[in-house]
Amino acid sequence: MTAIVCGSDVMAAGALEGVRSLGLSVRRDISVVGYDDVFWASLTNPPLTTVRQAVDSIARAAVRTALSGGEDSRRPARTQVVVRPQLIVRGSTAAAPGGAASMER
Repeated sequence: MTAIVCGSDVMAAGALEGVRSLGLSVRRDISVVGYDDVFWASLTNPPLTTVRQAVDSIARAAVRTALSGGEDSRRPARTQVVVRPQLIVRGSTAAAPGGAASMER
């Protein structure tokens, strides 16, 4: 195993501690990635690589979609909204051993 990808930054903080408790090094032995980019993610040791969601954009799109049918409409609006997350690379990740060269073989 070369990485742990967690569903939240809280879980990733636990993974950082778990990796260390096994005597392994975060980044050198195992990369750890979280999700949400909580305000303290850059303060962990090492700083946590995470995926940032555009929460404001998601909320606005949800409200617009909910209101687009009008008050008398019983049918949900058929709207597709794509909001791209952003990878925030910090100190808890490194390239996998062998890197891209090993994948080409």
